[in-house]
Amino acid sequence: LSTAGRAYTALTGRTCGAPRPDDPVGDFVRPGHPESSRLMYLLRGDRTDVMPPDAPLPDGEIAVIERWILAGAPCE
Repeated sequence: LSTAGRAYTALTGRTCGAPRPDDPVGDFVRPGHPESSRLMYLLRGDRTDVMPPDAPLPDGEIAVIERWILAGAPCE
């Protein structure tokens, strides 16, 4: 996660730029599908401990991340 591009790839499995149909699905974010994105479960503490462990994100910030995923998780 040392750069924005590497963080994006780690979350989504894609590289920045126009997504291609053959891009792999990332381990944490399934673009367009917040309901099945592991990151959302972690942020909300659903089925697991909440992330980040020291203090949960405010609901407003979680909503921003959910909207980003719903919009296809663009790299912008």
